[in-house]
Amino acid sequence: MSRPRFNPRGDFPLQRPRAPNPSGMRPPG
Repeated sequence: MSRPRFNPRGDFPLQRPRAPNPSGMRPPG
């Protein structure tokens, strides 16, 4: 279920606990 559309690095809310985003769609930057 990789979505390289906006996150080619694979930034998901499961692998990136650094982002408090419940959606985890886009990095806080």
